[in-house]
Amino acid sequence: MQGQESVIRKLEELLGEVSEQEDYQRFIHDIRRVASLQDQYREQTQQLQVDRLGRTADQLTDEEKAQQQRAGERQTELARQLEDVLNRMLLMRERLQEGDPISAGVLSQVIAIAQQQALSGQMRESGRDIERNRLGHALRVQLEVHEDLVSMLSILSNRHEYRLD
Repeated sequence: MQGQESVIRKLEELLGEVSEQEDYQRFIHDIRRVASLQDQYREQTQQLQVDRLGRTADQLTDEEKAQQQRAGERQTELARQLEDVLNRMLLMRERLQEGDPISAGVLSQVIAIAQQQALSGQMRESGRDIERNRLGHALRVQLEVHEDLVSMLSILSNRHEYRLD
């Protein structure tokens, strides 16, 4: 019986490690997707800026205003998606705190970037700027957010460098 219990404990431990690895891979996938979309939205905002150069919001057609409204809404939705990923990271960090402090520390670094830079808030601000035809400011914010997302992705992708085993 004791041998079986030992095997069961070891299998449960291995399953936990596999689950953790899958969670990390999911985080990498999700942050990469958010960063890619953020870059696409930045390119779209840049094109909007070129198309509307020298015109105020009042001078835009109804279709152009609707186009900017949709672009702003997409940016805001992307902020919500990032918040969902960060919330999952927070939960995982808490689970790992005692059993795997190194992995918890890596997640803490990633979460800290998002919190210190207020990434989701900046993304929402960028969405509002797009809707208000403040495209230059929106572009700057989108670029900064993308750079921070790439930093987060780099930390997650290189987490094995932080491991001791």
